[in-house]
Amino acid sequence: MSLDLSVLNPEQRKAVVNIEGPCMIIAGAGSGKTRVLTYKIAYLIDSGISPYEILALTFTNKAAGEMKQRIINLTGDNAQKIWIGTFHSIFARILRNEADKLGFSRSFSIYDDDESISLIKKIMLEEQISTEKYNPYAIQSVISKLKSEIILPKNFEPNIKSPFEKVVKEIYSKYQKYLIDNNAMDFDDLLIKPIELFKIYPEVLNRYQERFKFVLVDEYQDTNRAQYIVLKLLSEKYLNISVVGDDAQSIYRWRGAKIENIFDFQKEFKKVKLFRLEQNYRSTKMILALADDIIKKNNKKIDKNLWTANKVGDKVHIIEMISDRDEAFRVAKLIKEEIHSRKINFKDIAVLYRTNAQSRSFEETFRNSSIPYNIVGGIKFYQRKEIKDILSYLRIIANLNDNEALIRALNLKEGIGKTTIEKIQQIAKKDNINLFQALEKVGSYDNIKSGVRGILIKFLELIKKYVTLKSELKVHEFVSGLIDEIGIIPKLKLENTSEADERINNIQEFKSAVREYYDTNENPTLEGFLEQVSLISDIDELDEKKNAVTLMTAHSAKGLEFEVVFITGMEDGLFPVSSSCNSEEELEEERRLFYVAVTRAKDKLYITHSNQRYRHGELSYQLKSRFITEISQGVYDKNIIYEKFSKNRFFINHSAPSILLPASKKKEKTKSKARLIIYDNNKYDSFSDIREGIRVFHDTFGSGVVQSVIGNGMEKRAVILFNDFGVKKIVLKYAKLRVMDN
Repeated sequence: MSLDLSVLNPEQRKAVVNIEGPCMIIAGAGSGKTRVLTYKIAYLIDSGISPYEILALTFTNKAAGEMKQRIINLTGDNAQKIWIGTFHSIFARILRNEADKLGFSRSFSIYDDDESISLIKKIMLEEQISTEKYNPYAIQSVISKLKSEIILPKNFEPNIKSPFEKVVKEIYSKYQKYLIDNNAMDFDDLLIKPIELFKIYPEVLNRYQERFKFVLVDEYQDTNRAQYIVLKLLSEKYLNISVVGDDAQSIYRWRGAKIENIFDFQKEFKKVKLFRLEQNYRSTKMILALADDIIKKNNKKIDKNLWTANKVGDKVHIIEMISDRDEAFRVAKLIKEEIHSRKINFKDIAVLYRTNAQSRSFEETFRNSSIPYNIVGGIKFYQRKEIKDILSYLRIIANLNDNEALIRALNLKEGIGKTTIEKIQQIAKKDNINLFQALEKVGSYDNIKSGVRGILIKFLELIKKYVTLKSELKVHEFVSGLIDEIGIIPKLKLENTSEADERINNIQEFKSAVREYYDTNENPTLEGFLEQVSLISDIDELDEKKNAVTLMTAHSAKGLEFEVVFITGMEDGLFPVSSSCNSEEELEEERRLFYVAVTRAKDKLYITHSNQRYRHGELSYQLKSRFITEISQGVYDKNIIYEKFSKNRFFINHSAPSILLPASKKKEKTKSKARLIIYDNNKYDSFSDIREGIRVFHDTFGSGVVQSVIGNGMEKRAVILFNDFGVKKIVLKYAKLRVMDN
C-alpha cells in the first residue's frame, strides 16, 4: 500500500519521510506530534521496514494504545508486531525474558509506590529509625531520584553530607536486598536493570540492537538519565533514533526528568536532522498569544514561533475571587453558562489546579450544583483496599518469594494475628528461607496453637492449589474462582452497608478488567495481568466516555485537550509553589507547567485566583501569582478581560450571564430594604424576627431564606438556604443578619 501523506503540513511531511540517522522533532503544543509520530512509524513500514524491527516508547499506556491502533488502521494488522508502550512496560517485558541473568525469576513482582513505602517503613521499624524524625515518603523520593541517576547504594556513600542522607544510605542498602529476596523490582529498577543487563551481557545488548533497528521516542523532554542511557545503548549500533518533544513542556524535574536531554541531543548524536513543528491546531489565537507571552519569560529554551490558522476566539478571562469557596462556586456557575452557550458537554471541560488537595472545594460545590465530575489523581481503582487484598493473593500465587504480598494475604485471615506472622518471620530468618517456605513447615510449629495451625494449613493448601490451576485455567476463570473461594464478597454482604456495596461493585469491576485483559491480549497470563495493573498511571484511569467535568492537576493534564479550561489557584506560593521561588531553574519549570495548563484549552480559558483560602488548616491571605503579573501590557490589553471584584461578595446578573456586578453596587440596593438585627444581651430572645420562611441578607453569603431556627439566646442558630452558597447553619449572635423587607 502507499501511505497518503497529504494530511500532513510541509514540515510534518519532512519529519515523517526522514528515515535514517538521528532525528529530533521539536513539537510545539498542539502541533500534531502524535500524528507525526504515528505517520513516521507507518511510513517506515510502508517503506519496507519490518514492524518487528521498530520500537516506539511513550509515557502513558493510553498514548501507546491509541498510537498502535492508528498505525494498524494506516498499515494493516502486520503492525501488531511493533513493540510500542511505555518505558516501564517495554523494559519490564525485556526483563521478563532475561530476568534469570540478573538473579530474578521471570515471575518477579513489580512494587508500586505504596508497596515501596510499606517496605521502607518495615525497614525503619526493624532498624529502630523514627518515622517521625525521618519521613518515609521523603526517603522513598530520594531513593527514587538516586536510581533515576543510576546511583546505587555503594556509589552514594561518598556523597553523604547530612544525617538524613546517612539514614537514606542505610535504608537504601537494605531496601535493595529486600527487593532481591522478594524476587521484586520497583518502578525505577525497570529502567536501571536493563542498563545493568546490557553492560554485563554485550551479546544480549547486540541481540536487542539487531531486533530494534529503529527507535522512536515520544515526550523526550521528560526522560531521565536512566532512560537516556538505555536509549543510547539500544540505538548506538544503527543510530536510527527519532525523538519527539518540546522543551517548553518539560515539567517532571521533581521526579528525575532531565531537560538537558533534549537540549543536548544534538551534541550526543552527531549529524542530527532537526525539524520544528510550529503550527498549532488546537487553540485559538487569543489562547496561543497568552501561552507565547508566558513561555518567552524563560531564559532556558529552544526558540520556536508557534502560530495558528484557527479563529481569534474569546478573550482569556482572569478573575479575582474572595476565597477558595468563592472560586469553586463561580467556576460551577461558569461551567453551566459555558455548556448552555456553547452547546458542549461536561466532558469538554477541565478544571486544573497545582495540587490534588485543591480538589476538595470543587468536589463539594459540584456535588451541590449537580455537576458530574471525574477526578484524576485521587484513589486509583487498583489502590482500593478490597482490590489490593485480592491482588495480594494473586501476587503470592505468581511469585512465592513475595513476602510482602504473603503478609498482606495472611492478615486477611480471621484468627491470624500479628504475633503469628512474627513467629513465622522469625523461623524464616533463623532458617534463612522465605516466608512461604517457613509456612510450609507450619505443621511442626510447637509455639503456634493447633487452631491457628489449622487455619495456616488451609491457607497454604489454597495457595498451592491455585499455583497448580494457574497453568490449567484461563486467567479470568482462574481469578474469578479464587475470588469466590477466599469468600471476600459474602463477608462484605454481611456488612450490609452502602460502603460494602460499593466495594462489591469494585470487585465485580475487577473481574471485568481481568476478562478484558484476557480478550485483548494474544498470550494472557496472570503475570502479564499483574504487570499491566502495576504500570497503570493516573491518566490511564480517566474515563473519557463518562460525561463529566475533569478535575486534575496541571501535571496530569499534559497531553490532553478540552474545549474549555479553568486554571485555578493562580497564587504565589501555590502556583508557583513556594519551594520553587528561590531557584531560577525550578521557577522556570513552574512557568512551563503554567504554559502546559494554558495550552490544554481549545476555545476558552479562565484563570482564577483568590484573596484568601484555607491552607494547612489555617485561613491564609493570598497574593496573585507572579506569572499573572508577568504578562506583558500589550498582551494584557488585547487578550485579557481582567474582572476584579471588591473584597465583598460578587453577584451574578442572571439576565446577562457574561457580566459580573461588583457587590458594592448590588449591596447598596439590598441594604436599603433591610433591617439589621443586633444581639441584645438583656433580652432572652433577641432574634424573634428570625423565623422560618423569612428572607435575610448576610454580608458574606448574600440573600437567603430561613429554613429553621434552633436553640435560644446566645446559642440560637438558623438554618438558611442561600441563593449562591446553598444551606448554611449560622450562629445568629455573630451573623449580623438583615431581615429583608418584602
